[in-house]
Amino acid sequence: MKNPQRRDIRTNVRFLLARAGFILLARVAPRVAEAMLFERFARPRRPALPRPPEVPGHPAHRFVIHGGPAPLIAWDWGEGPTVLLAHGWGGHVGQLTAFVPPLVAAGFHVVAFDQPAHGHSPGRRATAVDFARAVTAVARRLAPVHGVVAHSLGAIATVLAVGAGLPIARVVLLAPPADPAPFAHGFALALGAPPALADAVVARARQVIADAYPTPVSSAGSRALVFHDPDDPEVPFSHGERVAALWPATRLIPTPGLGHRKLLRDRQVIDAAVAFLSGREHAVRLTA
Repeated sequence: MKNPQRRDIRTNVRFLLARAGFILLARVAPRVAEAMLFERFARPRRPALPRPPEVPGHPAHRFVIHGGPAPLIAWDWGEGPTVLLAHGWGGHVGQLTAFVPPLVAAGFHVVAFDQPAHGHSPGRRATAVDFARAVTAVARRLAPVHGVVAHSLGAIATVLAVGAGLPIARVVLLAPPADPAPFAHGFALALGAPPALADAVVARARQVIADAYPTPVSSAGSRALVFHDPDDPEVPFSHGERVAALWPATRLIPTPGLGHRKLLRDRQVIDAAVAFLSGREHAVRLTA
């Protein structure tokens, strides 16, 4: 039987060696260090394969969606207008399954999928652009799609996809970053990159998005509801404010105390999201 403590020690040693290597490379070849660090950033950690999503009383149907950066593994429940569930960086479909029973009860067909290089979907590399293309591929495969519930990087991916013309009537964004800066900058600093190199990685991440989506983001007729904790430790609240300001038909609801992930299972947030997706804005009463 493998020793977990020994495995943790090996993981820590590899991390410290990688950090020392980036510090040295940043001094002697900063452009090479920038490229290597960005490629490292674009490779999400792949922990143990999560279990297929389980929703008591709602058996899931597993299927594969082609047409995006790579095949995507998806599950669906219920019947009616389609609502997609899009997780964020380092996540998987299981994080959003609390939305399934209320959405099914409200008469929706719910589809959740693992993003490229996440969960059960294959791949080793992904960016915000890959996430956006995945959202687009799933929506086109299942068209028409009525709504999307998206978390974190899945939220910015949804904004990019809808802004590029993907027809989605209603969008719920949970703790959305306005750009990949919080992730890229924090990742670079954690590996010991000097601030200038961390800033260069952020600039590269933004350029990747600008190259793929060069035109200004448009609401394309969509209505949006944004939930964000003012004290979110991973994505600043100012990002939620910037995202909400992008589209005229958008409401921003602060969710104090829910952090970056607790809002994924908060009953008030879920009920408000379902009411919004059902066209019952008057029932969205969650307040700070």
